[in-house]
Order: sequence, then structure tokens, then C-alpha cells
Amino acid sequence: MSVPLRHFLLTIRRSGYQGRKQYASTTIIRLFTTPAAPVTEPSTPAAQASRADISSNQTKVGSFPSPSTSSTQSSPPLDKTSPPGLRSSIIAHKEWLLDLVKQNARQVGQYGRIMRPTIRLRNEFASLLESWNALEETLGKQSNQSMSVELYNHVVEFSILANRIDSEAFPMLKAESIVKDMKARGFEPNYKTYLRLMRGYARTHEFNEDTRNVRLDKALEVLYRMESERINIARPAVFQALLEACVPHTSRYQFDNFYLQSRLLQRTRSRPRLDERVFDIERMMLAAKIPHDRLTFKTIVTCLGVGGSYGNMWKRWKELQLSGLRRDEGLYQRVLALSSMDTQQAQYALTVIRHQMERESPRVQVTWGIYQALLDCCVASQDIATARMLLKEVPLNDQRDLEPLGLDTLEEQGQVQPAQKYAALVTLCLNIRGLESEAEHFIQSMKQNDIPYSGDVWQSMLARAVRTQSDTSSIDRLFNQWTMERFEKTGKIPIPALEQPRVVPFPSGPYTPLDIRMIDLYIQALIASENLTVMQGVLSVYSEQSTMLPISRDSVIKMINLAIKDFSVDTAGWIVREIAPKVHGQDARFRKWLRRVQRRFGDTKTI
Repeated sequence: MSVPLRHFLLTIRRSGYQGRKQYASTTIIRLFTTPAAPVTEPSTPAAQASRADISSNQTKVGSFPSPSTSSTQSSPPLDKTSPPGLRSSIIAHKEWLLDLVKQNARQVGQYGRIMRPTIRLRNEFASLLESWNALEETLGKQSNQSMSVELYNHVVEFSILANRIDSEAFPMLKAESIVKDMKARGFEPNYKTYLRLMRGYARTHEFNEDTRNVRLDKALEVLYRMESERINIARPAVFQALLEACVPHTSRYQFDNFYLQSRLLQRTRSRPRLDERVFDIERMMLAAKIPHDRLTFKTIVTCLGVGGSYGNMWKRWKELQLSGLRRDEGLYQRVLALSSMDTQQAQYALTVIRHQMERESPRVQVTWGIYQALLDCCVASQDIATARMLLKEVPLNDQRDLEPLGLDTLEEQGQVQPAQKYAALVTLCLNIRGLESEAEHFIQSMKQNDIPYSGDVWQSMLARAVRTQSDTSSIDRLFNQWTMERFEKTGKIPIPALEQPRVVPFPSGPYTPLDIRMIDLYIQALIASENLTVMQGVLSVYSEQSTMLPISRDSVIKMINLAIKDFSVDTAGWIVREIAPKVHGQDARFRKWLRRVQRRFGDTKTI
């Protein structure tokens, strides 16, 4: 039977690397503006028996055990024959897992870190999996009459959400195997099934490659499967998933939960590569007469801003004003935050975009998130005049904030505590030359109001002391204060790095990213002050507490040169033998240099 349809043909160039060989292939995508009849497999007893044989004879990752009853039943209506208790239990587990994913986004994702759960979240995740495994055994014993496409979709979604927390224990292959098991038992995957798979590939950290966007390749493969089964793919959610797959992921950082530039770890601020296929996907979406909504717009400007394509980002920002879609608080916060990643764009945002908020109808309210993004722009452009103006307008009594918990959802209303606000203000003042007096004012206010220093405040205070080359005693006192506060909060007992002529407490492991940054700053200060005795004691404890040392090659070279300058050949040889080999993230250049230096110090008695 012929199906009337209008279609659009688009060629997407897929490029990547396979070893050293670059390849390119061309794929034609058909977009159906009217849904076509789905392709169904034969429902004869023989065909169903064949599918049952496949299910019983093949063992797949994540597939359910074969049911005790024969699977020669026809596919039941959605959820009408499924036990209500089974459905409720699956949904409850999925909602529990979704809450853990959001927690992970707050605690890890907003800092640009790879989504590895914290210890507390990992323990809760283990409890959830223990309960889920028992439920999976129950599902495996259900007959086809008790199962449905909807139930299978919930199970697929659970596996995909778990992949976002632990991609090694829950690879995407597991979700794919559940879909295969579903088909083997006579249930046809529908639009929601494939959309879940596409979203899973778009957000997974299983394929965080630096030179090739495998996530988009996988998402497109799911799209082709949908098209081959004549499922209508001209839907906003499909394009949203494809755009999400273009958001930069690498082996070191990701931007799914991008919030503020100042939240990103120091080492993650290099510019990632923009996948040019994002423009093809956008053209394909608009040709299918699907306009941008808040989610698709926020996603594509994230791709463009993070990738450094600011001209294209501002072009879409202006077009949005004419499209009828309101540029609200969440969108302003996103473009301001993206602008703060570049000096020139930050200045443009302060002089142009900031004033556009007043002309919007209704007027855009300055949330705390917008205010922080403006402060980040001041830091990036070192605009002291605008910074002082903003400091007079600080909304200390406004606790509203829009917190992004993933590209798939709108922002959730959050509460900002006074400690967070003071931390942002102190960090701003300490990172703009000329605002030292304002920083001291906010620090004194924190002391008067018994507001503890956050990690950002400690780091900014120590970084300023190192940058301005403060006296050694001030830096030591600041580092010791942080070490003792860390002990009070975590119970991690400091270890004496030096006992004579004075005690130098050093934090014990394991170390958080903040700990690593604070220790690195302290080591830089010791090198600058040429304090070889304390430096050797610190390095000795640090090496005992950590198998890998996140110290730069330049710092190691300076340590060795300092030891040679001090006529301490034994210390220089010790650094070469014990410290340099444990430096984290060694590249080929570092290893070549290290081998040469080790040969040089083979006999530490001579230079």
C-alpha cells in the first residue's frame, strides 16, 4: 500500500579516525513529515517460535532470563495485562535513579568533570542496584502476557540512566541487548524505545574520544534504524537528541551540565573541537519545519560557544529575537556564561547583551546565576569599572537561581545560600586587579557573620598570595589554616611534612580536585621562595599519599634546578628517581625528557 508523503533529502558528511586513517562516508537521511505505517514482523506461530528459539539460545548482556512459559503469544496491549505492582516498582526504581543522576550533575557535571559519582552517591547507587537486580529476576520470570512494550521501555531507560552514572558497569550495549531481547519475545520497539537509545548515546561518557564524535555516529545509527522501520523521525525530541550528541565530550571534560565558566576546573578551560555536523542537523530540523524551542536553542548555542564559534552564536541570538521565542532568564544566563570563556566576547556581553535584558518584554530579572555570569565576564575582560558597578547591585537577599541539571530538562528553581554568594564575590574581587580592598571587605563580612570559607575562596586567596609573591610566612599560614579546616570537616588527619625547625602540616590523602589545586599552588610558592627543605618534605609526604602526582613538567624542572643551585645533588637525584616518574598525565615529550634526565643522574655524585 502506498503511503503519501513528502520527504527531504540531506547529506551529512561523517568524518572520523580509524587508527591513523581518516574516512568519510555519505549518508542520506529521509525526513517524513507524515508518519508512515510501522513495519511489523510476521505474527505467525512459526515466526514467533523462531524468535523464542533466538531468545533461549543466545546470551546477551542485560537480557532477561528466558520466561518459564512459551513466548508464542501475540504482543499484548500496552500495560493492560501487566501487574500494576510490577509497573509501579519499575517506575519507582527509575525515579530513584533519576534523582541520583541529578545529584551527580550538581556535584560533578557543573564543574566540567567526567561523570564519576562521589563516594556517598556511589554507595546509594549500589543499594539501588541491589534492589534492581532482584526486580530483574522477577521480570525474567514473567510471561509475555505480563510484559508490555511500555514496561520494556522503562527497563531500557533505567539502563541508560545508569550508564550516565557508571558507563563501565552499564555500557550502552546493555540497553541494546534489552531491545534485542524485547524483539525476540515478540514486542516491537516503538518511537519511545529508539528515542531513549538515541538520548543514551547522546549523553553517554562511554565514547569520550578527543578526535572523533562517536556519540553522534551512534545516535545517527539509531536514527537510520528508525527510518528503516518507517517510524516518523521529524519530531523536535529527535533533533534535540542529535544536537545533544554534538555537545563537546572528551576524555578530560564535558559540557552537558555547563553552568558557569568559573565552575569549570582550571585544567578544563582549553577550547574543544566543534563538530561541524551540528550545522547540518540544524538545517535538517528547520527544513522539516521544526523551529527552535528553548531546549534546542540552548543546546546549539552551547555547542557553538564552547567550540569558539561566537559569530554563529550571536547570529542565532539575534534571530531568536525575531522568532517569537522569549529570551528569558535561563537563556541570558547561558549566553553570558558562554561569553565569559573569551576575553573579547566577555567585553561584548557586558557592553551590549547586559543592557538587552532591560529592553525585553517582560523585563528579564537578574537572577543570581545571571549575576555570577556577569561577574565571570568582568574577570575574563578585567573590566574593573563594570565590576564595581555590579558590586553595588549585588542581590544578597535574592535566593533564586535557575540550576541546569542536564540538557534534557528545563532549569529547576534552586536556593542560593549566603556562603555561596560571598564566595562568588570574594573570588571575583581576588581575580580582578585593583579590587583587593573590596575583597578584604567581603572577607571581613564573612568573618563577622560566621560564614565559613568555601573551596573557591581558599583557592582564590592562596592563588592571589602566590601571584603577588607574598612573604613566605603569610603563604604558610594560609595553607596551614586551610589544612586544619580540611581536617575539621573531613577528619583527614594532617601529616607533618617537616618537624624541625618548625612543624609543617600537610593534608593526607585521598585528595579531591580542590586539594590538588591547593597543593599545587603551595608547591609553586615553595619553588618561588626557593625553600628546598620544606619542598622536599612536602613532596615526600605527597608521594607517599598518592600513586600519581598532578605536577607539571615545568614544576619538576624548576625543582631539579633549585636543588642543583643549592648544591644538593642528592636531592636533585631523588626528585628524578622518586617524584618525576609519578607525575600524572605524562606525554611523549615528558617521557623523553625524563629518560634523558635519568641517564644524566645515573650517578648522582656528578652533574
